[in-house]
Amino acid sequence: MAEMILKPKAGIELKPANVPGHIADGAARATLHAMQRYFSSPAVQADYKKWLKEQAAKETE
Repeated sequence: MAEMILKPKAGIELKPANVPGHIADGAARATLHAMQRYFSSPAVQADYKKWLKEQAAKETE
């Protein structure tokens, strides 16, 4: 796998391979919980279902 390097605007270079596992796990858990909260919203669910239908329509074109 190619090495990924993230370069935020502040000029800090971050190599994900150098992030300790426990830090990466914590970030992944926080991201998962945020996504679960976001997608639990009825408005977001409706938008997502609409998006899924649009994607299915594009696949059949």
